[in-house]
Amino acid sequence: MKNYRLLAFLLLMGLSFASCSKKTVWNVFYGYTAQDIMGTFSPSDVADAFDGLTESEYCHICHDAQITISNNSGKIRLEFKSVSAGMEKTLTGNPSLNEDDFLLQLGNIAGYGVPELIATVYTNAAQEVRLHGYVRKLKSHSPEGPTYVNYYFDVVKH
Repeated sequence: MKNYRLLAFLLLMGLSFASCSKKTVWNVFYGYTAQDIMGTFSPSDVADAFDGLTESEYCHICHDAQITISNNSGKIRLEFKSVSAGMEKTLTGNPSLNEDDFLLQLGNIAGYGVPELIATVYTNAAQEVRLHGYVRKLKSHSPEGPTYVNYYFDVVKH
């Protein structure tokens, strides 16, 4: 009988430890509105947010990214700042509407039709909003085509 109690105790302890280490599950936020994304965003604590990326002259990982999204005469104004990457960018407009209604796309690099900001919008069970993406800057143009620098971010609205 003592073995059953010990086994039950161990199982109970195992369950309590497992429940303490639950990860936040982020789901793609289909059909978000401008009101959903307005606010102040700071760096997320998502451990694998930048997996697969390597810093280079064309790829900057902005662990300190700050984003503020506000209303600007019926459009949104997005302010991006990363002190570590030396990048600040302000974009105003409406998110591009397309069949991928979970993407936030703003700006247009003149002459190339390339968005200056692309981010996937996520939400979780606590109704928090997360943006994961990059701000793009034109570095140079050659006969082979344009070269861009991407400033990657992963931020959560607070």
